Amino acid sequence: MIKVKLPNRVLGITFSHPYREKVELPLFYDRSTVCQIFELHDDGPVEDALLLGTGEARCSYKDNFCKEAGRKIALTRALRTEDGTHYLNNEARTIVWETYLDRPRPKSVKKVK
Repeated sequence: MIKVKLPNRVLGITFSHPYREKVELPLFYDRSTVCQIFELHDDGPVEDALLLGTGEARCSYKDNFCKEAGRKIALTRALRTEDGTHYLNNEARTIVWETYLDRPRPKSVKKVK
């Protein structure tokens, strides 16, 4: 979980890549990325967090699955409400994106020849 500290609250961002049976072929494959944004409470467990938004990115059959591209699309969609407006102001969204882009990432594994 990525924790985002805003001036008046703390958000948690999670990503998952659920497996689904191949449906709607040839339009979509079973690869997707789901982003969920929660409002975390300082004194409560993560299970009590309030879900603020969910976004999903699905691969077309023409696409190569890329976690980074899927996460960016899913996060963009999770930051919007169903009617396309934002539930966070511009400053808060900037902090979310800066935290996401500055997150620690695993070092790439070198291939052995």
